[in-house]
Amino acid sequence: MAFINTIRKRSGIVFTFITLGLLLFLFGRDLLSIHSIFRNKNSQVIGKINHESILFTDFQHILEKARYYFYLQHQRYPSPEVQARIRDEVWENMVLERMYQQSCQNLSLTVSDEEMIDMIQGDHIHPELVQAFTDPKTKKFDKKDIITYLENIAQASHEKQKQWQALESSLKDARLKKKLHTLLQKSIYINNLEAEKKQKLQSIYKKVQYCWIPHQNISPSSTEVTEDMVKNYYEKHKKKYAVKESRAIVYVALPIVPYSKTVIDFEKELTSLAHQFAISKDCHQFLKMHTDDHQNTTQTLTEKQMFSLFPQEKKFYNQQVLGPVKQGQVYQLFKVVATYPKEKKYDLLVLTKEMTVGDQEKNNLFRQASLLTKHASSVAEFKAYAAKNNFTIYTSTAIHEDSHGIDQHHTYAREIVRWLYNEAKPGRVSSVFEVNQHYMVAMMTQKNKKRFLPLAEVSSSIKKILEKKNSIQKKYHMLQKEIQSGITLEIIAQKYKVKIMDHQLTFDQRHLPVGGGSDNEFLGVIFGNVDSKKIYVRPTREGLWLFLVKQQGQMKEKTTTVADYKKQNQQLAMILQNFNFKNYLKQLADIQDQRHNFY
Repeated sequence: MAFINTIRKRSGIVFTFITLGLLLFLFGRDLLSIHSIFRNKNSQVIGKINHESILFTDFQHILEKARYYFYLQHQRYPSPEVQARIRDEVWENMVLERMYQQSCQNLSLTVSDEEMIDMIQGDHIHPELVQAFTDPKTKKFDKKDIITYLENIAQASHEKQKQWQALESSLKDARLKKKLHTLLQKSIYINNLEAEKKQKLQSIYKKVQYCWIPHQNISPSSTEVTEDMVKNYYEKHKKKYAVKESRAIVYVALPIVPYSKTVIDFEKELTSLAHQFAISKDCHQFLKMHTDDHQNTTQTLTEKQMFSLFPQEKKFYNQQVLGPVKQGQVYQLFKVVATYPKEKKYDLLVLTKEMTVGDQEKNNLFRQASLLTKHASSVAEFKAYAAKNNFTIYTSTAIHEDSHGIDQHHTYAREIVRWLYNEAKPGRVSSVFEVNQHYMVAMMTQKNKKRFLPLAEVSSSIKKILEKKNSIQKKYHMLQKEIQSGITLEIIAQKYKVKIMDHQLTFDQRHLPVGGGSDNEFLGVIFGNVDSKKIYVRPTREGLWLFLVKQQGQMKEKTTTVADYKKQNQQLAMILQNFNFKNYLKQLADIQDQRHNFY
């Protein structure tokens, strides 16, 4: 029983490995109401992957487990913005897991019972299990500990049994994925002839002279753009001018902040805490009793960081209390507990206090916001009442169904977005939303259907695009004619007031010199069958590159042997294959993401 208790104490460690496929990410506190879940009585499908439906309940089940685990780890909930990111990450993992499972099924890849036994208690125990059952004191692993744990698992709690089953499942999935990647990697092979050819190409170099001519250095050439040219461009690039369905709203946002009296009282409390913190004999116990953040109670800062954080101080000494440092509604006091003059470092204890808004203050603010919902039955009345009460009025004209926020002022407000697409009607005021420390009230002003921007609306911008494009082409052809007439690079540089530079390019070059950016096509021209007397021109949006190959050859000193090159490129190909395989799976899969209907 003693060992079982030890295992139970370690169960937090074991539990972490469930996150291999099941509890990687967290869903936040905004659990949906019954209305949100069942507003579409015909479907609870949150998405589809290769025509296989994912139900909201299944998705929610994983998120709730992760939520519980995250709370145990951090003793806090994430912000709404973090919750949105976590849901995206969970969805991404579910998509990949489903696609990997299907690929393994198509290839008839399985993990046998014998493999599972060997991986859990046999001769090839999984490294994660070895780490979980390593004695923290002796740093030694004994397989008997796992066997004893398994012998007693039937007597363990139902929760512990489920945790172990989930761990076994995640280990099995990880083994399947490893088999798939190993199978793919074994298909990669670079033979000796290929390695020798690549090594030879790698040693090729080109010495070039080049100059860069910005467009403004070349006299602008007039370009005529006809209506037919604009129309043809619009038809070819019509998708570029597509506008998704959206909603327009007007809203107010009352910040939930403390009254001035609360601020004064809080500042008095901080002053008292700073004094007590300074004279406290047991600072760690003092922190336990008074800090609001029990996860971050110590810091080690360099002297440079200290002066950056406390610029008003001239020096720092042991037992000194510094601060408070304010970050939003959070204040921190720092106490120096150790100094290291040689390293110019300091150990500090950190006491964190958050200035919260009282219930009475929140109730008063909520009452102000709720009065707006009763006194506005039109946009005009909404704006008039808001102006009368000195509420800041915001407008947003293009909120999409999958938007996280409503504008640059409020980048996360999914509750309002869901209201807009499920309940809102033009001219009807919303209820009061509590979003990001604000009480918000909104009214939809317009529904914007999916459409294409009309040609008349975009013709002027298209005309500018075509004028610039035609101008670049004219300048390019003008330079080509000058080159064909026998003009030298020196004369061109002098004419357009630019400098000629020299550079040595290698075959594996990925970028042009001096900020030229990536231009594989132009580099391909340079390393092709070029004429050493010919000047090559490459037009870009910003200007034109001119290159003249002066010398070419092979470097005498080879950077790597054929064997090294073969090994390096085979490893690189394996890494790239794993990355590319994921992308290929996602491209081939028919993924339908309908989460915006629920979150």
